[in-house]
Amino acid sequence: MNNTQLDEQLLEEKIKQEAQRITKDNKFKIEDGHKNYFLPPVKEIYAFLNIKHDAKTLHQLMRQQDASIPKISPSSLDNIHRHGVGKSIFLRFTEVMKMSSKVLINFMLPNKYPLLDRALAVNSNASGWLGLLLMYQEMQNNPNVNQQELLHYKKLVAFVSQRCEQEIVFYEACKKKHYAGEINLTDQQAYWETELHPFYQQYTQLNEAVFISFNKILQGVDVQALTKSQKLEWIENAYKLEFDFLLNCIACYDIGYVDADNKPVHSAICRIIERYTQPDNTETCFHSCWEVIRCILDENDIVVSNRQLASFIPINQKEGTVETLKDAQYNVLKKWFKQQDLPSADKLRSFVDSFSEWIGFRENNHLLLLSKMALGIDALLIEKTKKVECDFGTDIDVTAIWKRVFSQYTQYYQYHCHQHFL
Repeated sequence: MNNTQLDEQLLEEKIKQEAQRITKDNKFKIEDGHKNYFLPPVKEIYAFLNIKHDAKTLHQLMRQQDASIPKISPSSLDNIHRHGVGKSIFLRFTEVMKMSSKVLINFMLPNKYPLLDRALAVNSNASGWLGLLLMYQEMQNNPNVNQQELLHYKKLVAFVSQRCEQEIVFYEACKKKHYAGEINLTDQQAYWETELHPFYQQYTQLNEAVFISFNKILQGVDVQALTKSQKLEWIENAYKLEFDFLLNCIACYDIGYVDADNKPVHSAICRIIERYTQPDNTETCFHSCWEVIRCILDENDIVVSNRQLASFIPINQKEGTVETLKDAQYNVLKKWFKQQDLPSADKLRSFVDSFSEWIGFRENNHLLLLSKMALGIDALLIEKTKKVECDFGTDIDVTAIWKRVFSQYTQYYQYHCHQHFL
């Protein structure tokens, strides 16, 4: 029996063992993770990039590729993440997973990867991230994957791996101290002062003002009773804490795109965020993104007007429409820039691919990711503005606070450049 056959046999045994554990009171469920600023759940980053990442989407994709994949009802697929499912649905879903990724199905089952088991034992979001990191390793061994492009994510993968390990070790130490009676994990104030605060100080670049604001919340300070200037400061510090992980991730991905001499460069992302966060700039981040792309092309003697840019938007015009195709495309682009009638994932990819081909740019996935990041920042701002208006009223300028927080991106980029090129 060769290694592949042996792996297949072990996998089948693991699936049977897991199926035997499933009962009416102990259903199979894929955990989505919990609120955590140091290492947020994977689903938050997927949501930021507007990528559907759930059992339903995976099942639909696999069925399109192979009709022999067993049918599973949408409600059952939803329950894989919500209430859990029984043995028969679990076994059908493993067939989907086998088609998708052998690494992922192993990741779903216990006692395969020691670090993963440690993450699960302390209820760390690292368990979700480790599945992605294992997929990255799988792609590194796949001759059909563009290995040059994969290198762009090496720094990001290293950063996420490091945060996973840091959090697991921290939670393990806290658990040990709790059982030894040295700390009480239910006393949030004491837990912050003795454990969490030093941990954040050691492993993040956040300043003390952020920690003071966070501590006030744990003390049960009535935010509504604060003065307007105190509220502004509190909201800004809350955003700095919440988006620390995201800004680190973007910076690490960004450094994957360095020049041929392996020296840090003033990246496109830095330029986009610098433009977007100017106090007098009224553009959305997506609009700023494409204005910077046009500026970079202009510097390389490729002039692209907004109408030319719009010409790459795929449109199915209805018969009898008075509007010309070019006018229709241009109007769609203007709506995209204003965060209205936003493109579907397929339409955005088609637009970026056509444009990349026209300018002779091979890194179309990079351009797509820039667009998704910009759209994600715009969507988050709308969400946060609604929340602040609901909690504090409409007299707080959320956009101004937001831009101050995201203008720190250059510092994150410089920090990781220093680490990378040291």
